[in-house]
Amino acid sequence: MSLRRPLYLSVGFVAAAVIAVALLASHYRHELYQSGIESNASALGLQIKTLEVDGMLWSYMENERQAQQPTLVLVHGFGASKDTWLALSKYLAADYHLVIPDLPGHGDSGFDPSLTYSLATQSRLLHDFVTALDLEPFHLLGNSMGGGITGAYAGTYPDQLRSAILLNPAGIVEYRSDYQQRLEQGENPLLVNSVADLDFLFEYAVADKISIHWPFNQVLVDKAIARRPAQDKVFNDLTADPSASTKAQVAQITAPTLVVWGKQDRIIAPENAALYQQANPSIQVKLLDHVGHIPMVEIPEACAGIVREFTLQAAR
Repeated sequence: MSLRRPLYLSVGFVAAAVIAVALLASHYRHELYQSGIESNASALGLQIKTLEVDGMLWSYMENERQAQQPTLVLVHGFGASKDTWLALSKYLAADYHLVIPDLPGHGDSGFDPSLTYSLATQSRLLHDFVTALDLEPFHLLGNSMGGGITGAYAGTYPDQLRSAILLNPAGIVEYRSDYQQRLEQGENPLLVNSVADLDFLFEYAVADKISIHWPFNQVLVDKAIARRPAQDKVFNDLTADPSASTKAQVAQITAPTLVVWGKQDRIIAPENAALYQQANPSIQVKLLDHVGHIPMVEIPEACAGIVREFTLQAAR
């Protein structure tokens, strides 16, 4: 008995020590990730802020507006966050007043499970947010789900926008993609549960694989898992949102609008770009060679050039 008790205690101590080290390592990598995000944002003049609007907490990045600078609001896609826009912001922060929110259920923003997160509802929530910021008419840029929200916003609140740019937008989808086929087989590459899942996503979503190394890959996995209940709700609401409603909203757009699509997009088929012009002939379309689903991450400098050219054109 006297021999077993010390052995039991030593095993228990080792187990506790391993757990403590794991918790410290987890805390350290999250702190390191956040410090890196804040450092990169600060270098661009972006501050991370929070704002509560009708009981919903919004986390967002914003730089100080200089005289005569146009405002550009950036809206991320499903499962992403405001951090997605840092690469693009590097090439735009000097010339634009940037406002970059985490959408509800994403990043560090709040979430109300009683809402239905259709594109129309999310555009209304975004409208409430920008109204609380008291923004003058602005340019709106969104990717994927954020592109769908941008289209819905432009059709619903036309007087608020100087222009709209939709990157690989969700919304009007009639041509099937590889991703939709995977969904039908019970697989969803957008839902990340492990580092292996994340590695596959950053190969699948782009034309040329993007590598994210430890500890940041594990941080992104941890964040995805923590946000899973909210994002499951958002995803289910989005997939129940018919293209017909989005098409009707797009038809109402009056602001100058550009749809940009990477030809190697496996998540939403680039053939759908033509449907936006069919819904609203005033919409311009630009297809990009050797680019996948997230142009602002894959080719940030070139993407910034497209944004700058179109917003200047819209201001004339």
